[in-house]
Amino acid sequence: MRTTHITLILLFVLISASCAKDTRVVRGGSMEPLIAPGTEVSVERAEHYGRGDLVVYNYSGNSNPLIKSVKAAPGDSWRIDGCNIIVNNTKLANSEGTPYCISDTRRLQLYAHDYPTIPPGAYLIMGDNPAGSIDGSVLGLVSGKDIIGKAIPR
Repeated sequence: MRTTHITLILLFVLISASCAKDTRVVRGGSMEPLIAPGTEVSVERAEHYGRGDLVVYNYSGNSNPLIKSVKAAPGDSWRIDGCNIIVNNTKLANSEGTPYCISDTRRLQLYAHDYPTIPPGAYLIMGDNPAGSIDGSVLGLVSGKDIIGKAIPR
């Protein structure tokens, strides 16, 4: 009987940990107009993320992680064409349809040259404000290991 009780407690702890949620507040305007600064988001951990998912990304151990949109996921083809990022033969744009036009594409060109298909465990994340953001245009491809979870506006 005691073993069953301990097993049930351990099972509850494991389920609770796997369903762990966190709450964060969006700081900065890089996700405007999609998400305004001050918006609370729930953060849910996941195994994989898809195009269009909003994610919270741990940027170089910064105590304020970034909230960005997944624009390319493992298996997607991508390239740089002039100042534009092309994913699966479609020009990337923000939530309002404004194309991203990156002025300095050198870092992205290196990634696109070495990885014309997004490799397993890597993502291209972008802010929603094409005018500027610490996102894939600065970071290149990011590791899924550094994504804290999927952000869901409250």
